[in-house]
Amino acid sequence: MKRAFLIVTAVVAATVCAASWWPVEACVGKTIFLGRLPGREQEVLTEMFVWMVSERTGTTIQTRSYADSRSTHAAIQTADIDLYLEDQGVALRDILGAPGGAGGAAVRDTVRREYEQRFNLVWLEPWGMTGSATGPAAPALVAPVIRKDTLKKFPALSRLVNKLSGVVDDATLARLVQESEKRPAREVAKQFLKEKRLI
Repeated sequence: MKRAFLIVTAVVAATVCAASWWPVEACVGKTIFLGRLPGREQEVLTEMFVWMVSERTGTTIQTRSYADSRSTHAAIQTADIDLYLEDQGVALRDILGAPGGAGGAAVRDTVRREYEQRFNLVWLEPWGMTGSATGPAAPALVAPVIRKDTLKKFPALSRLVNKLSGVVDDATLARLVQESEKRPAREVAKQFLKEKRLI
């Protein structure tokens, strides 16, 4: 009877883990490496990602800081990191070497296509804030870019992270950054996600 109870318990535990739309193996302490660019905005957004994924899945998030987009892009290509948040306008200009001027859907479509074909990287949905690389008249969006093999290891990661799509617009980010000047960005990000019922 005791053995039967243990078997049933194990099956239920596995079912709960699977039902949380996350792979069973990811529930036992996998690690995701997140690249971080300089700036207070990146600090707040990084903490948002850390809280979102660690709280919802139990996965450990380790952050690695880089000086600029080129060094961060190099790190994701060599698998030193799994993903990072990038301004699609910066990606177009600094990584793809394409001229600026266009914005919005044109930039998004170009970087998505080129990153997948040339680098085997996938862009997730923009979080809502805009970048400045293409100019104020045609702003590009900031979004996570992730390795394809990371998505294979964590097949539901994109769905989880995409819950932040459209949640953090420019005004919201500016307010959070201002708050982070008075208290730790980690606390600011956690409170924001709780208010949005995302954790």
